[in-house]
Amino acid sequence: MYSNWLAELAQGFPDHFTQGLKNDETEAFVGKMEAEFIQVYFWAQKQSLQNSNVTGVQAFGLLKDDGGALEKDAFEKQWINYLRLYNLFQFLPGAAFIAQSGMDRGYYFELKSPLDAADASREVTDRQRDPAADEADQPWHKVFELTDESIHPLLRRLQAENVK
Repeated sequence: MYSNWLAELAQGFPDHFTQGLKNDETEAFVGKMEAEFIQVYFWAQKQSLQNSNVTGVQAFGLLKDDGGALEKDAFEKQWINYLRLYNLFQFLPGAAFIAQSGMDRGYYFELKSPLDAADASREVTDRQRDPAADEADQPWHKVFELTDESIHPLLRRLQAENVK
């Protein structure tokens, strides 16, 4: 099943979008949602799910807007739902939502892979796990100690941006 899923995904997306996915079904869960004009593929590292780490989760959406799809009655409703899905997943570091017409025109071949974005986000997340780990972050350690945990995500973003 996993190899079929990966082959289907590779047919709809640029090669560099999918090359970093491990071809090992013991390490990841995969899934697919499909409608007439929409395909959405999901890939999640099991360890990332166990650790509640979204950087190990990827979502790949494809809007099939080619071959006269735009003239079909059902297309507009599915296009709206595709945009809703994109809105839900846009903050997931490893998400890519593309259109078949853009693939056909070569628009996505110059884009960075969503896996690269997930890797970069994973590095930031790893740095944020222990605010006091680095000697230069000692002032931040005090800030984290004195503030409510509900604002720690905002503080971590400020810390990652090197705000002093």
